[in-house]
Amino acid sequence: MAGSFATLTLEQAVADALANNPSIRLARLAVEKARVGLDEAEDRASDIDADKIFNLDLAKAKYVAPRQAQADLVAAEKSLAAAENGLRFQVEKAYYALLKAREMVRVTEASLKRAEAQLAVAKAGYKAGTVPYSDVLGAEAQVSSVGADLGTARNNELKARMQLNRILNRDLDDQLELVPEVAKVALEDIDLTEDIKGALRNRSEIVQARERLAVAELSLEVTGRYFTPNTYIYQTTSLATEQARVAVNDAEQDVRLDVRMAYLDMLEAENRISALEKAVAQARESSRLAELRYKAGVATQLEALSAEVALQQAEIKAVEAVHAFNLARARYRKAIGA
Repeated sequence: MAGSFATLTLEQAVADALANNPSIRLARLAVEKARVGLDEAEDRASDIDADKIFNLDLAKAKYVAPRQAQADLVAAEKSLAAAENGLRFQVEKAYYALLKAREMVRVTEASLKRAEAQLAVAKAGYKAGTVPYSDVLGAEAQVSSVGADLGTARNNELKARMQLNRILNRDLDDQLELVPEVAKVALEDIDLTEDIKGALRNRSEIVQARERLAVAELSLEVTGRYFTPNTYIYQTTSLATEQARVAVNDAEQDVRLDVRMAYLDMLEAENRISALEKAVAQARESSRLAELRYKAGVATQLEALSAEVALQQAEIKAVEAVHAFNLARARYRKAIGA
C-alpha cells in the first residue's frame, strides 16, 4: 500500500505530534478544568466574611481552598509541560530510529555491492585457473549472507517508519523523507550546573512537590489558629507538612541524579563516535588492501572476506554510535526540562 509523501524535519515532526496527540489534548483540557476550579474556589472564599470565621472548616474554605486550587492549576500546567516534553522525546526517539534504520540499509547495500564485486573477482580467478572453486562458493555464501542482512535492514526500516507514523497520527504507509541533523554538539558549551538549576526550577515533579508543601504549610498555619500543638488534628497536619518537605528534598535529589546521568551518557556517546569513526577508516583501508592482495594472488579469500566483514561491523557500530548519541542528547533535553 502507498500512502502520502512528506518531508519532515525533527521540529516539524514534534510540532505535528503536539498538534494531533490525544493525550496532549486531554492534558490541555485538564488545565482548563483546573483554572475553572481556581475561579470557583476564589469566588467561594470571597463570600466568606473573615470576621465571621469561628471554626477550622470555614478558615480552610477561606484561606486554604483557594491556595489548593492554585496548586492544582500549577500541577495541571506542569503535567501538560511534562506530557509535551515526554511526547517530544518519543518523537525524537522514533525519528532517530528511522534515521538509524535507513543508515543501516545504506551500509548493508554498500556491503552487498562489495561482496558482489568480490564474487566477480573469484569467478574470474576460477575461470583463469588461479583460484579454487571453493573461493567462488565462499564469495557466493558471503553475498547470500549480506543479502539476508539487507532484507532484515529493510524490514527494520519499514517497522521504524510505521512507528514514527503512528506517533505522528499519520497513515502507517505514509512515505517520510527525514532531514538528518548534525550528530555532534559542542558539549563544552553545556553548563551542567546551570542546567541542573533550570531542571530544579522547571521539572514538573519538583514544582508539584513544592506546591504541595506550600499548601501543607498554609494548612498547618491555619490549623494552629484553632488547635494547639498537643491535639491530634494539629499533630496530623504537622506530620503531613513534614512529609511534603521530605518529598521536595527527595524529588530534588532525583532530578539532580537524572540530569547528571543523562549528561554522562551523552559524553560517553560522543566519545564513542570519534573512536568508531577512526575504526571505520582503518577497516575500510584494511579491506581495500586485502582485496588488492587477493586480486594479486598474495592473500587468501579468507583474509579478504574477514576484512570485508570487519568493515561491515565497524560501519554498523558507527551507525549505532550516532544513534546512541542522538538518543542521549534527547534524554538530556528531557532531563533538564527543555
